[in-house]
Parts: sequence; C-alpha cells; structure tokens
Amino acid sequence: MIPLLSDITVLELGSGVAVRYCGRLFSLLGARVLRVGRGEDERIGYARELGEDYGRWLDQGKFFIEDVDVQRLDVVIGGQYAHDIKAAEEVAASHGAVLLAMTWFDLAGPYRDWQGSDEIIAALAGIAYSFGERTGPPMLAQGHAPQITAGLIGLIASLASLLVDRDRRPKRIDVNVHEASMCYSETATLSSHVSGEPSVRLGVNRFVPTYPCSPYRTSDGWVGVTCLTPQQWLSLCALIERADLAADPELDTAYKRLMRAEQVDAALAPVFVHKTREEWVALGMAHRIPIAPMIQPGQLPKVPHWIERGAFTPFGADGIHGPALPYRIRFNSAGVKPWHSKSADAPLAGLRVVDFGMGWAGPLCGRTLGDLGADVVKIESEAHPDWWRGWDAGAVDMETRERQHNFINVNRNKRGVDFDLTQSGGRSWVKALIAGADVVVENYAAGVLTKLGLGPDTHRDVNPSLITVSMPAFGNGGPLSGIRAYGSTVEQSSG
Repeated sequence: MIPLLSDITVLELGSGVAVRYCGRLFSLLGARVLRVGRGEDERIGYARELGEDYGRWLDQGKFFIEDVDVQRLDVVIGGQYAHDIKAAEEVAASHGAVLLAMTWFDLAGPYRDWQGSDEIIAALAGIAYSFGERTGPPMLAQGHAPQITAGLIGLIASLASLLVDRDRRPKRIDVNVHEASMCYSETATLSSHVSGEPSVRLGVNRFVPTYPCSPYRTSDGWVGVTCLTPQQWLSLCALIERADLAADPELDTAYKRLMRAEQVDAALAPVFVHKTREEWVALGMAHRIPIAPMIQPGQLPKVPHWIERGAFTPFGADGIHGPALPYRIRFNSAGVKPWHSKSADAPLAGLRVVDFGMGWAGPLCGRTLGDLGADVVKIESEAHPDWWRGWDAGAVDMETRERQHNFINVNRNKRGVDFDLTQSGGRSWVKALIAGADVVVENYAAGVLTKLGLGPDTHRDVNPSLITVSMPAFGNGGPLSGIRAYGSTVEQSSG
C-alpha cells in the first residue's frame, strides 16, 4: 500500500486502547507515529503474555520515545484520562498541532469524572441490554469494540481536520468512547422513541425484526443464517424442500418468524446437520441466501478466503498473526486530483459524493461524509429502495416511506434521487453525476454494480480522478465474496 500519510507526524500520549488503536491506524496508513512510553500490556486483553501480544499489535509501526523533542507535529492524540489530556494539550499548543482529546465520557457531561471500561460503555450505551436470556441479566461481550470504534472515529475526525490549511485547523477535537459507541444502539433507540414502547430482550439470537438470524449446526461445524426479505425466506424454503413453510401465512414476514422462532428452529435445525459447512455456504451463495461459515477466532487466519485477501498479517518477534489494516487502497495511472478544504467548520464542504449505499454500512459512510460538510447525493430506485424504507418495493406506500425514522437517521444531510439502474436512461444520468463527483460510495454485494455497467472501471472511464469506496461484506474477491450479507452475517463469520 502507498503510504498515504507519509508527511504527517503524530504523537501519542496515553494508555487506552482507543488512543492506541487510533495511532495504529495512522501508522499503518503511513504516518510517523511517536509514542511516549509503553503501556502495562500484561493487564490488557486476556492479560499477561496475551496482553503483551495485543499491545504489540496496537503498536505496530510506531516509534517509542522517552520525551517530546521533535521539530513538527501535526496531531497529538491524548487520553483517555484527564492527566493524559492535560499533557497532550500543552504539547499540541507548543507545536501548533491538532489535539485529539479521547476520553471515556464527555468532559462537560454528568459522567465526566467516571472511570470507564468497555463493559460500562456497553451498559450505558444500551448495547448490552439487547443480549442475553429473556428473563436473565444482559450479557456483556468480550473485547474492546467500544474503544476500537472511538479510535476509528478519532482517525476520521483528525483526517478531516488535516485537509484544512495548517493555520486554520481546529485546535482541539474531542471524541469520547461513550458517544462513539451509540451508533450500535441508535436504531433501537429511535424505534422505541417513535413507538412509545420500551425495548425488550427476546432471548439469545432473537433480534427485532429478523428471523432466522441464528447459528445452525452442520455435519462438521456451524453456519450462520439470516433471512430478512420475503425472497430470502422463500428461497430457503425451496432449498430445503419445505413448501409448507413458504405457504404458511404465519411465517411470511421476518417479524412473524421471530415471534415463532422455536417453530422455525425446529424446522431448520434437523436439515442443516446433513450437509457440511462448506456445502451450505456454497448453496447460500447460489441461491442468494445469507449463509456464512462460523469459524473459531483462532482458526480465522487459516481460512482460504482471508489468506487470499491478506486479512491477517504476522507481527512481533513470535510471528503471531493479527488483523491487518481493513482497507485495500489502489491507485490508477491518473491519480487523484488535489483537494483542499475551504472551511474549518465543515472540512469536507465542497466535496461531492455519489452514494449508492443501502442499509447501514454504505449509508453510514455517506452520512459521516455529509456530517463533515460534503454534498452527498443518494441513489435509489422505485424497484430497489433502501431497505430501511421497507423490505420490498410496494410493501410500504410512498408517503410512509418518506417518514421511516431509521432511514432518515442514517441518511441525514443527503439529497436523494431516483434512477432505474436497469435502464440505459437511468445509467446515463448516474454517469453524469459521477462525472462531476469526487467520491462514489457503494456497499452492494460484490459485482452488482459491475453487472449493471456502473462498476469501478466505468467510474474511471467517466472520471479518472474519482475515488471509489466499495464495501461488500466479504470484499471484492476471494472464495467468500459472493455471500449475500447483513451485519448479522458478518458477525457470525468473524469469530
């Protein structure tokens, strides 16, 4: 990968995972990242030797220094506690650098003096509440997902600030783990607010409004199955030769199936044990049903798909493998035209984005760009609306579609346009938009836009300097790239 940030120097002050993961992303993107001191890594992760391994993964590519004696700094990452922020603030001010202040909670809020942890964040952000037995306590997930999320948000905000001329950059950016993690529960929060009904925990692997959304045992392991749309359910019923299930009006929507989850499991579980995991995954791809292999975490680096994609790389003296940078960045011969922000308040103002996003991942990317000031135009069609409006065309009337609260939430700060991409006229209008854009975002299944004549090669023909962001669930290329997927599918396959 070309070191995109080779002219950027970052100083890291703090021991939290959010701070160190943000620095790791900067480092792997080519920035020179300086870290003062080493953390007590035997106490993080699974502790002792494994904690030290985790610390080495967080610190990949960084330079360790004893004190701050450098000519130039662009960003100082400080946190996640008050004394770290104070030290970082002084260094950033003396070097004219952007201070990225990363804390557990908003420093002006009621929790500002609290000690944080990922478990506390999961509880306060409403993430933990949805997981667990219906009548028991919530389940707490392992790991540092809240801090990792905050580290990514910190990177995004910092990169946006660096697009502004140095003398006009913001002096300080505040990111806290609590608010960064609320994206995981915002749809449930909105639904509860709009309906006036409190959220309820339905049990393990029971999530509104989807079912099946569960693991099933195969002859040699496990697969994860998700059926959200009517067509996915009908295809699954046809695959297992259960026309009676397809014809049952009490199972014709995802929510109805959720309310009869035990009946669905009783029908599916005995069938899945008769084929291998690999066979079911292949059948899912052939019939466009989200079926994913469920692999234990330690086995993931040995999966052919992830080997081919280079998703795991060795680090440290022991050659342990860990996740690589989750981007694949390639340049064409034309390169990308220079672009500079004209606004410190909205650093992406003037950037034009064509957003093909559907569901959550793509629209959330477009929303983030829009929140930072970009002009985002969302592409839909009457035949294939964003599924936040409704699962199938015609299932929701036009007036109701425009008031779907989750659609509005994930697509704020965007303009919308309706084109039929299966027709030459619609494709022509889209190409005209792309010709005047800086960025295209899409999260369709791998190869869908290419089949429509609107893939990356077409983008480059129309606009050689365009940046295309493509994010199918399993990537463009590799044995599993054809899997149809939702967030549940990705979780099921990620160990």
